[in-house]
Amino acid sequence: MSLVQRTSRYLQPSHERFEPLPAAAALLDPASAGQLLSLADREDLVEAAKAFIKDMSHSQLWNLQCLSILHKVRMMRISQALHMTLQKMLKQRDRATHH
Repeated sequence: MSLVQRTSRYLQPSHERFEPLPAAAALLDPASAGQLLSLADREDLVEAAKAFIKDMSHSQLWNLQCLSILHKVRMMRISQALHMTLQKMLKQRDRATHH
């Protein structure tokens, strides 16, 4: 399964099982909101995130859910950074063993 296929559920609002939580978290996180809003070709994703946030704002659990979303985004970033670091280390090891 390609990266596009694995992430389409989170990046394509037209996906039959679209999950708006990551987009909403990115929109709420000051570190990524500007990047998301600058994607002119992804207005559908921004609108889906805004709609999710608006729907969630009616919930009594709004504050807890926002904190949970932001925590998940930070954990995903840490996980991605760790994954990239491990990949680099493996490539370096492979280059060293082939020389």
